[in-house]
Amino acid sequence: MRKGLILGLFCIMFCFTGCYNEDELTATEGLEFHYTVPQGQSEDADPRIVEYFETYGFYILYDFREADMFWNNTSWGGGVAMRQGNPAYANAMLDLIEDAFFNYWPERYMKYLPMKVLLCSQLDDMNTCRPTGGEQYTSYTRINLWEGFDNIALNGCSAEIDTMTLYSKGRFQAETNAYMLRLLLESGEISVPQEFIDADALGYAYQGFWQNSQTDSMFSAGYLNSQTLTTDVQTSAENDFRYYLDLAAMPLEILEGEPAVFNYDDLYLRTEPPLWGCMNSARDPWGRIRAKYNAMIDYLREQGFPVDVWQSSEHLKD
Repeated sequence: MRKGLILGLFCIMFCFTGCYNEDELTATEGLEFHYTVPQGQSEDADPRIVEYFETYGFYILYDFREADMFWNNTSWGGGVAMRQGNPAYANAMLDLIEDAFFNYWPERYMKYLPMKVLLCSQLDDMNTCRPTGGEQYTSYTRINLWEGFDNIALNGCSAEIDTMTLYSKGRFQAETNAYMLRLLLESGEISVPQEFIDADALGYAYQGFWQNSQTDSMFSAGYLNSQTLTTDVQTSAENDFRYYLDLAAMPLEILEGEPAVFNYDDLYLRTEPPLWGCMNSARDPWGRIRAKYNAMIDYLREQGFPVDVWQSSEHLKD
């Protein structure tokens, strides 16, 4: 009886095995897609792109799909207006990326970059605003970098790269290297130094900076973002350091230059106002931003980062 039962089960298993259809394992077409390099549209840039892939394992792409930027493996992202890069300017774009970004990072840090680096000819942050008593509108702010699920998108792969000013290149340098520094902060490669925390003049006492008139007060108090402060001092200090990393690779002539002019009615810009000129006396009358900036720079210099090069813009000149 027992032998018969075992034999019966064996026959059933055999039947199921015999009915197995190998076609069920065939991958279906969808959003999953694998690129090969070179892409073949830029004779000068393609060999350099191949070298980056072979050395570091990530793709630099000027020809890509919308899904490569906005699909996050479960749903679509967005919030930016984008056009893919012009292959005719891919080589010049690589020059800028190397001079302002890649050349500062040894191989052990390059591993933190995502799978795809997308070269764009347009990259605008879109924000929908409704001023008090006014109609809703969408504002477009040019950005140099956008973070996706498995990618970063970089702006400038177009004819504009031929006429980029030193000021524009400095902001590109600031945004791209701040991105890498944030990756290192999240990975534990760097941390918030105590000297930075001690440099906060107000001891991270909680207060809000949401009204139009308080944006300048936020800078004067030594904060760069209205969402810095929480009721927890340690969390506030960590938020503060993360926002200050946006200044780490910004040339001093931009930090100390004419402050950015922005629309106080734009809630997005009121929350995250432009940072250029934030160390100008008009924005930082008591030197509170400068004090924390110096503490951060001293720490990064001790960690071996090229802050002295970042503070100067000479290497960005043609």
